[in-house]
Amino acid sequence: MTRRRTAGQKLREKMTTALEATGVAGIEFDEYETEALDRACAAADRAEQLQAVYDVELAGEARPTMLSRLSAELRHCERQSVQMLERVRLTEELPKSARHQRAAQTRWDRHRKRNEARVGPRPQQVGS
Repeated sequence: MTRRRTAGQKLREKMTTALEATGVAGIEFDEYETEALDRACAAADRAEQLQAVYDVELAGEARPTMLSRLSAELRHCERQSVQMLERVRLTEELPKSARHQRAAQTRWDRHRKRNEARVGPRPQQVGS
């Protein structure tokens, strides 16, 4: 008898497959990404369990307060899973060049000074 895969197991498999599909040799999740993925999978498993309880309640008594609470908790688990997945990068980020950062900062500084000169100081408001 084969055991059915949970939502968390399916999610982990999808993320691992997506990481392998990047084609970058030797890329793997770091410890923070692994922790985020673990939490996302746990949230997906909880959401799946809550969905089963929701379905039973809907088929049975269908109490509005219970359905509302279960629905809110389901949304929370789904949101938590998505937030954790946002912390997982599937590509290697190239380090930013210090030279390019300085050049960009210089441009922004010049832009800010020009705007300050155009606008001038803000007028003071007198309280009534």
